[in-house]
Amino acid sequence: MIFLDTFFLMLGLGVLCRVFFMSLVYALPTAVGLTTLFAAYNFIGSVIAASLIAIAAGTLTLRAGQYAFATVRAPLPRLAIKILFAIPAAIVGYNATLDFAPAPSDMWSHVFAIFGAISVGVTAYTRMNASSNDPQPQHIVSTTGG
Repeated sequence: MIFLDTFFLMLGLGVLCRVFFMSLVYALPTAVGLTTLFAAYNFIGSVIAASLIAIAAGTLTLRAGQYAFATVRAPLPRLAIKILFAIPAAIVGYNATLDFAPAPSDMWSHVFAIFGAISVGVTAYTRMNASSNDPQPQHIVSTTGG
């Protein structure tokens, strides 16, 4: 029974860490969703309605960024869209690592925080690139011998 309790504890902790990391990577849609949540709750007064509006706003922000990235072909606007999503993620990654990974000295805390910012920022940058549906050039090889 203790083994089962420990297993579910570790499973729950792993799921919470995954959700936390995903909210760090998608910092811009998460920030838009949370801002919309508070504004909708103050305006409407219903937690359920405000939550639904916030989920819709965060999803719309993410999908709009992915759509803009997929439709724009020029490299500079694509880079700007990637950076627009990566910079907030890196800032949040720095602050989260600084808060959750204390080190014996202040310098090492900031070194770990910089590593956290780089890892979360690079993950957000590559997620934006992976989310686009760029058509890959397909090479047609003739199977009929000649």
